[in-house]
Amino acid sequence: MQRVETIKKQVEEDKKALLGYGLYPYYFKNSIGKILVTTLDTSGLLDNVEAIHDLEGHMRLVKLQLDILQTGTKEADLERLLAKHPDPYTNKPLHFDNKKGLVVFNGRARSQDNVYQVSVSPVF
Repeated sequence: MQRVETIKKQVEEDKKALLGYGLYPYYFKNSIGKILVTTLDTSGLLDNVEAIHDLEGHMRLVKLQLDILQTGTKEADLERLLAKHPDPYTNKPLHFDNKKGLVVFNGRARSQDNVYQVSVSPVF
C-alpha cells in the first residue's frame, strides 16, 4: 500500500514539473506542437500577412482602374467607386490624388514596395 502512495506522489510531482510548459491538459494532448510553438521564431509571419494584404490592395487598385475604364466613370462618380474598392487595412476608400490623376494605396509589408499607384487621369 505504501508503494502505491509513493507512486501516486511521484506522478503528482511529475505533473507539477510539466506545468512549466503550459497548460497541463494541452501539453499532454499536443506535446510536440506545444514545444514547437514555444521554440520557433514566428517574427516573420506578420510580414507574410501584410504582404497578402498588400497584394489584395494592389488587386483592388487594378480592379478599380478597370471599372473606371469600362464604365467611363467621371470624377463625380469616383467617390462611389472608391468606396466600392476599400483599403484592405482600414476598410476606408482608397486615396485619389487629384493633381496627378492617381489612385494610391499605401502597403505595409516590409518585404515589398509600399506604395501602389494606378493612373485614372486619361478618363478625367
